[in-house]
Amino acid sequence: MKSQQIDIFWFSGTGNTLLVAEVLKETFEKNGKKVKLFNIENSSSLKIDRNHAIGLGFPVAMQSTYPFVWKFIKKLPESVGTEIFMFDTLATFSGGIVGPVKKMLSKKGYNCIGAAEFIMPNNLFGTPPSEKCSVIIDKTLKRVTAFAYNLLNNKAQWKRIPVLSDIMYLLSSWPQLWKIFGKWIKVNHEKCKGCVLCVKLCPVNNIELKSNVAVKHKKCEICMRCVSFCPSNAIFFKKEGKKAYRAARAENLL
Repeated sequence: MKSQQIDIFWFSGTGNTLLVAEVLKETFEKNGKKVKLFNIENSSSLKIDRNHAIGLGFPVAMQSTYPFVWKFIKKLPESVGTEIFMFDTLATFSGGIVGPVKKMLSKKGYNCIGAAEFIMPNNLFGTPPSEKCSVIIDKTLKRVTAFAYNLLNNKAQWKRIPVLSDIMYLLSSWPQLWKIFGKWIKVNHEKCKGCVLCVKLCPVNNIELKSNVAVKHKKCEICMRCVSFCPSNAIFFKKEGKKAYRAARAENLL
């Protein structure tokens, strides 16, 4: 990596991606780089500094990523060789993100220097016991550090599988799919304490408070923030009573 300044733009639902971004930052800084972290939901694609190396980090969703994250990527300005890398966090596999992002950024003129995917605990299919979560996270963060050194030493790769990844990207871009899954996040109004934390955390302004309880609308992109951080466990995915997982403090995501 030639650039001395690295700007990492991240979005995190449960805190996993933020955790990865922080380890990347720490490793880069130990090796003499200057690094800043920017939350995607509060950043403008058009205001990035193309004289800096750019990092993009986000969770995988629907084997791709959230529509609002795609919107950020698609609005990135054209470049002439700006170094850029991406990383994502996921529970199992993706398929519709690594290749399509590289294809999109290459067409814009970016120098795609590396991409990596990191397995982390999740809230979607039921959270593993805390001991297993710790094992998964410890193992993954070692891979994150290795990825950072590969980027620094120009050894990172950004592979792309044509056709298949493009098809998976197109399938995950179907708006109706997000509407279907968005309905699976529900609110137990009797448990809701009206603390408005979910309102503040929602990246697409999908939740509001009515009569002192949280009300969810139809723009949900299932980022799982509300499920992860509701202090009264009033918001859940499909089935109530599952233990929620989070890897950061709510205030670190705001």
